[in-house]
Formats: sequence, C-alpha cells, structure tokens
Amino acid sequence: MAYTEKFAQLIEIFLRHKNGKLGMRSAAIAQFILESGRGSSELARLHNNFAGIKWRPEMSSVATKVTVDAPSETADFCHFDSIENFVEGYWRFLGRKPYKGWKDHADDSYRFIDFIGPIWASDENYPKKLKALIGEADGLISAHGVSHQTDGGDDHGNDGAPCCEGMVSDYFSSTLEWEKPTVQWDPSPFNWSRGGTEIDTIVMHYTTSRNLSGTVSWFKDSKNVHKTAAHYVIGRDGTIVQMVKDEDACTHGNSQNKRSIGIEHSAKTGDAMTAEQEEASAALVRWLVQEYEIKLERVIGHKCAPRSTSCPGDLFKKYGATSASDCNEVTTAIQRWLREKVFVQENLLVA
Repeated sequence: MAYTEKFAQLIEIFLRHKNGKLGMRSAAIAQFILESGRGSSELARLHNNFAGIKWRPEMSSVATKVTVDAPSETADFCHFDSIENFVEGYWRFLGRKPYKGWKDHADDSYRFIDFIGPIWASDENYPKKLKALIGEADGLISAHGVSHQTDGGDDHGNDGAPCCEGMVSDYFSSTLEWEKPTVQWDPSPFNWSRGGTEIDTIVMHYTTSRNLSGTVSWFKDSKNVHKTAAHYVIGRDGTIVQMVKDEDACTHGNSQNKRSIGIEHSAKTGDAMTAEQEEASAALVRWLVQEYEIKLERVIGHKCAPRSTSCPGDLFKKYGATSASDCNEVTTAIQRWLREKVFVQENLLVA
C-alpha cells in the first residue's frame, strides 16, 4: 500500500496519544485510511484532516472552518494547523453529543465501528468498508513497533490480559526436546509482519463448525472482508493445517495479534475436543511453548484477548469452562488442561 509521508507521521502521532492504547484504535486508523485515501486526499494534504471531519463550533479550539469541494459534496470542514491538532480534534469530535457512549464500545474495533459508523456517514456500507481495513490498520500498528495493548495495560509492558489465581508460575523444566507435530501447509494471504515483536502468547479458538476444509477455505477467501486467519487449524480427526508462518502475525486475537500464535479447533457450539484433536492440540502447544519459551499463563482463550465472544466455546468443558464461562473460568480451565493433559505425563511443570 502507498502512504504519504504525512500519513505515516499521523499514525506515529496517533499511537503516542493517550487514547492510542484503546482497543478500537485499529478502527480509527481504518477511518483515516478510508477517509483520506491513505493521506492523498485534498483534506489530508492541505488541511491535515484525515477523517473528513466537518466543521462544528465545538472544534474551534483545535481547528478553523474551511469550505472544500470534497468528492462527495461541497461543505464546511475542519482545517487543522498540525497533525497533533487533528489527533486531538478527532477525540474532541467523538466527544460531541451524537457520539455519546462511544467509550462503551472502545474495547473492540468491530463494536466501535458498528456504533459510530451509521452516525459518521450516511453510506450504509460505511461500516463494512471500515471493517475490511482492520487488517491493514493492524499492520500499520505493527510497523510502528507498538504493542497491541488495551486500555487495561500500563506503561511497563503489561498488556491488560487477565491473570488469575492458580496459574502455572513458569513454563516448564525439561531436558527433552519435542518435535513439531506433522502439519499440512495451506497458506492464507491474510498475514503481516510482527515488526520484531517476540512471540509470547498462544490464543485458543474454536471455529463454530466441524468442517475443517470449510474453515481453511474461508481463511483464504477474498470474501473474508475482515481478513481473519489463524496460524493453525486443528480438525476433529487431529489433522493440523498451518496457514500462517509463526514469524508472521494475523488477525485472530484482537489486542494479542502482534505477539501471539492463533490456534483454531474445528468444533460446533457444545463440542469439546475429540480425543484425536486434543492429542494434536496438546502436541502443538507443547512444541510452541518449548520453541518460543512461552509461559503457560500466556496460553489463553480468545475471550481473554480480550473480546466479548463465546470463543473458545466448549473446548475445555471437561476442565471446567463452557462458552458461557467468563475469562477467569476459561483461564483456570486451560491451566488445568495444561497440567493434566499437556505436560503431566512428563512431570515437567515448575511448582
């Protein structure tokens, strides 16, 4: 993708802003991409207005009024003297009455888009257009070396992902070396660079379908407008399909995308893992933990990424969690699974 130099500066400045840590920041960047043509529009080039923000009196402290012949209409828009003023103005614009309640949707880009999209633009396809750009926005975030931290994090690298009592305190201790289980390579085009970020997290998912080939096809399909994918998909018979290289990132786990490996398990709602699937998953997780020295407390469910979702469904129901369980219950169940299934045979857990 071709971005103007000014657009690149915008992303850097936007991510440094205190609100640049919010979970919906990918949605905001998607807006900037769409509204400014990646920085090429007249509003962006001449007026530092990357979001098509129209003039409102409430903006007078950070912007001035300018009449512009935009592609869609001639109207009064905001002129910002600097990119910094635009970033501040973007948050100020959201603070206006029509967008009251936006902070209730700030933990997730898709929820945020569904809330503000119909207000921001009259185009009924506007939310769909923004969602199609989330993957590109995530790539820009990674390219600028910023952790996918949610608002629950802090300035010391703690990302706000949940922690609960009874977790394994370290990864494992072993003189053994496990080999990577056999995988079928079937690449998805929906991936992007980690930008040097180390892998330290595994996110467990379920697909809502028992059809392995259907999931694999979807993760390669141009109709997949969110450009979602996973590094691995494990079928009910234990077949493991790798779709994204470990060293690359993909859109699967929200705030954890940049640092994580995503594992999908073919399962319908209500399905636990089959015996074959569980063996394959345990072997893969065991190898990943060894290969990247991942602490077992960083093997998490999708809903702990965090996102409001039922995922990972009922995969771990015999270990105490279902699709209705909260994040802490899912985390406890995964920790129990790690102790009882993944590492117990070798007695390798650190006390």
